[in-house]
Amino acid sequence: MLQEELDEARIIAEKARSTYDKLRKQRDFQKINHRRVQQEKSKLNSDAQRNKKIYQGLEDEFNMYQNKYEVALKEKMLMKLEKDRLSAKVESLDLSLKQIYEEQSQGALDAQTEKSPARTTRKDKTTIKMTGEPTAIPQRERFNPALNEVFEPASTHMSC
Repeated sequence: MLQEELDEARIIAEKARSTYDKLRKQRDFQKINHRRVQQEKSKLNSDAQRNKKIYQGLEDEFNMYQNKYEVALKEKMLMKLEKDRLSAKVESLDLSLKQIYEEQSQGALDAQTEKSPARTTRKDKTTIKMTGEPTAIPQRERFNPALNEVFEPASTHMSC
């Protein structure tokens, strides 16, 4: 009977030892996993700090490029407005030049109609349209001294 009790105690002790071994293995496994998670966490934190610094640098660079873009856009709009203003001025000058040439040609026709008595009715019609003021521009075209000069383009000072 004593031997049976001893055998039962051995069996119980063996079960307790196997349970203890299983728990110890599980504890070691959990400890290793915890260390691995802590290492990953520290690595992720350092990566996050590094990315934050990079982001700050990129944000400053983005703001700089955004300002450059806005300046370039303003310059473009100003150049477009200046171009439109100059083209309107050129058109008005062309129109006034055309009117001056027409007035001069009408003046030449008037001089011819004064000489020929058959065209007196034409002279009467044209004198109503003319103002009679002399023009300061000569009839023949004058030499343009800046015709052969090369100017730098207006868009060289603009940047992206």
